[in-house]
Amino acid sequence: MGKVISMEVGDHVSVTGTSLVGKVKTTYDELEAVFGSPTYKGGDKTTAEWNIEFLVDDDYGEEGDEEYIVASIYDWKMQDTPFGPYDWHVGGTRKDAVWYVQDMLDAHRKGEK
Repeated sequence: MGKVISMEVGDHVSVTGTSLVGKVKTTYDELEAVFGSPTYKGGDKTTAEWNIEFLVDDDYGEEGDEEYIVASIYDWKMQDTPFGPYDWHVGGTRKDAVWYVQDMLDAHRKGEK
């Protein structure tokens, strides 16, 4: 797994073609602290969703190889947005999307940037 170089969050990040690749246990407040305000609120089957694109340094390629990893974080079929601890869904086109989301949460918990 590579190191996150930068992260973009917003409606300009396309999550088309993503599907559930894992879950992260966290709170709404922690998600806002790490990823900012939700990209979307009050959807059809979600009440809050973040669209994220990570630029990562690929550990397995040539030095300087970089790649983009897309992730979405969302609740699923909840009547109201969960604010306490909840297993938030992480969507992506690759399993490592959930790893990068979890890494950002772990760094926040350790006080890292």
